[in-house]
Amino acid sequence: MIVIISIFVLTESLQRTGVTEQVGNILLKVGGTGELRLTIVVMIAGAFLSLFMNNIASAAVLLPAMSGLAKRSGVNTSRLLIPLAFSTILGGTATLFTTSNIILNSVLRDNELPVFGLTDFAYVGVPIVIVGIIYVAFVGRNSLPGDSPLERTQMPSRADRGDLIEAYGLGDMLFKARVPEGSSLIDKTIAECSLREDYDVNIVGIERNGKRILHPTPQRHIRHGDILVLEGDEADFRRRDIEPFMEFLPETEWRESDLESNAIDVVEAMLAPRSRLIGKTIRDAHFREKYGMSVLAIWHGDREVITDLGDEKLHFGDALLLQGPRERLHVMKDDPDIIVLASDEEAEITVPGKGRAA
Repeated sequence: MIVIISIFVLTESLQRTGVTEQVGNILLKVGGTGELRLTIVVMIAGAFLSLFMNNIASAAVLLPAMSGLAKRSGVNTSRLLIPLAFSTILGGTATLFTTSNIILNSVLRDNELPVFGLTDFAYVGVPIVIVGIIYVAFVGRNSLPGDSPLERTQMPSRADRGDLIEAYGLGDMLFKARVPEGSSLIDKTIAECSLREDYDVNIVGIERNGKRILHPTPQRHIRHGDILVLEGDEADFRRRDIEPFMEFLPETEWRESDLESNAIDVVEAMLAPRSRLIGKTIRDAHFREKYGMSVLAIWHGDREVITDLGDEKLHFGDALLLQGPRERLHVMKDDPDIIVLASDEEAEITVPGKGRAA
């Protein structure tokens, strides 16, 4: 337990001192953006470190850099993490510094038997490392997980963060409408409008006097002339709209940046394996009240769910597209029920220049 706790401390220190970023830059420079070269470079690095370190420690040194490396190279994260795990195990077979080898050596010494030397395992271990890296890189890599709903934004075709809107098909469900004079929405709060309950339409933003108000609270009042950014079935809403309820504006091409600002972010998250949210609906879980984030879409299995989100039951493996304050991301990351994915929030280097000490 002490070793595992120490690994967490080591990993955090590497992140805060900038070592993680430097390691990722080096691996990216050597391995390029090709998956095959990156796999070989990552496995060589993992095997090399495990020659001199505990397997868990060597993985911990490289693990934080893998996510950023995968994102910048456009490679699925799991296709780098699994080879990394194998490489640290392979490298541990070639040296005395592996936990099992150290324990074995201690047993031999306690029983007054000849002990192993530092390089005694290398004669068998080094060939195993070489063959293992070649096998994983050229054969085993073909059996690694491919595109999944959890990591699709890290694949080459979706490496750009702006692709999240396209990935969920949300662009077709976003539209703008102006609040005209005489509208029944004027001076009402968003909660009082009941647009979600009556029309299955969500207000994800308000444009007022040339300024954008993203992720508005339910207590926000709607004023004459406000342009509402709505999420839902526009055609269905038009059929049920009663003039001068809303004034619909021409279609526009949506990008993720349209729903983001300095304070508001759009991120992707998934449910943890034993999440208490599994089996509950967004409404039953009081998701917005608990996390301060709005659910824009859900990726369930091989389909996206954009309408009737409040009544959609959550399942393990569901990916959620969320919009909300950046400051709430730290709260979500500490919550055991949900795992934040594909966030562009870079790790803050709080103690630069202390990398060697870490």
